[in-house]
Amino acid sequence: MMNRLIRTRPMLRKLAQYFLTAGVAAIVDIGGFALLLGVGAALVPAAMASFLAANVVNYVL
Repeated sequence: MMNRLIRTRPMLRKLAQYFLTAGVAAIVDIGGFALLLGVGAALVPAAMASFLAANVVNYVL
């Protein structure tokens, strides 16, 4: 039982890190897109910029 718990903890930690990273990247993507549209940027450049920013955040985290 203890051996199984020891093997499971690192997997749960990695899963939590994955969801945290994906959540932060999604917030950056959606928030950046809304912000850029709010300041008057065109649709496609706003989508591209927010997507690229989210990818950078995803890579860094």
